[in-house]
Amino acid sequence: MKEIVGEERLMSAALSFCTSFDAVSTVIPGAVSEAQLLVNIEAMQHRLDDATRAVLDAFFEEEVRALQLPR
Repeated sequence: MKEIVGEERLMSAALSFCTSFDAVSTVIPGAVSEAQLLVNIEAMQHRLDDATRAVLDAFFEEEVRALQLPR
């Protein structure tokens, strides 16, 4: 994901990706500091653009799904 969205946007993109699905209304990210909590809150204020979502969907299909990780 770092190669797709950049390290500075990693947390924001991860949270936005999770909430970009119609079936997901909420995510519960962990935070170990007030600063991280504020970053998480800010990240939830921005939707993932369609182009980035498409690239991340393709990444999942091509790289992650085959790993058969537990759900």
